[in-house]
Amino acid sequence: MRVLLIHPPPLGKDSFQYDIVHPPLGIAYIASCIRKEHDVKIIDANALRLNLNDLKKEVKDYRPDVVGLTSTTAAIFNTFKVARMVKRIDSRIRVFLGGVHATASPRHAMSEKSIDFLCIGEGEITSKELLSSIASGEPPLSAIKGIAWRDGRKVVVNEPRGLLPDLDSLPMPAYDLLPMDRYTSIQASEGRIMTLVTSRGCPYECIFCDVQAVFGRRFRFHSPERVLEEIEYLMRNYGITEFHFKDSEFTLDPKRVQKICDLIVRKRLNIRWLCNGRVNHMSLELLKSMKKAGCKMITFGVESGDDRILQVLKKAYTTDDVRKAFRLAKQAGIETTANMIIGCPGDTKETIERTIRFAIEIDPNYASFNNLIPFPNTELFRMAKRNRWLLPNYRLDRIKYDSCIMNATDIPLKELNSYLGKAYRRFYIRPRYIIKRLGKLRWHEIKTTISGVKKIVGEFI
Repeated sequence: MRVLLIHPPPLGKDSFQYDIVHPPLGIAYIASCIRKEHDVKIIDANALRLNLNDLKKEVKDYRPDVVGLTSTTAAIFNTFKVARMVKRIDSRIRVFLGGVHATASPRHAMSEKSIDFLCIGEGEITSKELLSSIASGEPPLSAIKGIAWRDGRKVVVNEPRGLLPDLDSLPMPAYDLLPMDRYTSIQASEGRIMTLVTSRGCPYECIFCDVQAVFGRRFRFHSPERVLEEIEYLMRNYGITEFHFKDSEFTLDPKRVQKICDLIVRKRLNIRWLCNGRVNHMSLELLKSMKKAGCKMITFGVESGDDRILQVLKKAYTTDDVRKAFRLAKQAGIETTANMIIGCPGDTKETIERTIRFAIEIDPNYASFNNLIPFPNTELFRMAKRNRWLLPNYRLDRIKYDSCIMNATDIPLKELNSYLGKAYRRFYIRPRYIIKRLGKLRWHEIKTTISGVKKIVGEFI
């Protein structure tokens, strides 16, 4: 069969995510798993900046038998438009949807009549079996774990599929089907970048996180040797020297990170890389190894400057742990980004003020302030429903980090909405910060930095 996998068009230039163009690794993994049996094409409409009309022409030209879509919750209505467009071209085309939203809210995803099937959870094996069933009737739909399907007018959600125990058993993502020269980030340096995800799952219980909806609690990972194989492949075939590890917690297993660093150094790979880290997994020895292996920045989910709020969020660390991690990163010579949250359950004017002051105190190179978002199928979402925190205008297509869609505090909504702008202004518009930052920039970084800061600060001034 001819299978077309689509990453939908961008949400719009006003979206903060517009300048962050990461590859759709989920569908790239699926493509690599099904390409022996099917003729497969990927259209990354987000990276190519295609609108719906552009995409319509591409679909007509390829004439697929099956179209696979991926979507986050924030982009789901945009994805529904793509599904409807495909069905208008040819109602015989079968359409399946995977990704976070399909997994977290399968009933809502199937409320769109243009969606024929869902792949729920990890999609590599599930999509392979689903395509076999569409092509030949075997296995029957009722026997495929991890899908939702239509039996007449009835939506059937099958039993879940177990998590993949060995990630090294997966082939590399189908990089050759992606527009490899189009990926970038406001954190990028010179040249091409590539996003890598080397692990899945997280054992922690943060109430707002939707990672576990798809990947579960059990931490599974590619071996260090497989990680290096992929890095070397991308260097050799695409000239990529900067890598952004987008594992939810890259440093969850410090011994694995240490071995990855040792292999990079041993192989003398001249690369730069960024990752997400957890503050209570840091040691000076590990950070120095990371720096030696090319790590230039770690993003930490700090969230709050108040220990009581951190307990409410179930972060399992304290503000002292945060202070220590940022101090050690500075000693090792690694830049940092602090992700902060405004409007947590129990937040007061005083705790929000404490959070803003804390972001300034720990002195990261960058800080990102966001409103707390109740994503479907998270503990926070259930709390919000139970406590009636969701605002009357709550809708899935209005999920954005820069606007409130719930109020879990006693602060008036208008005032709560104002804190994001205050936080950005107080952090970035400081003479000391501006002088310090500009003094460290190399010429090629100035344009990227100015663009990034304008993007995150400009709309709040």
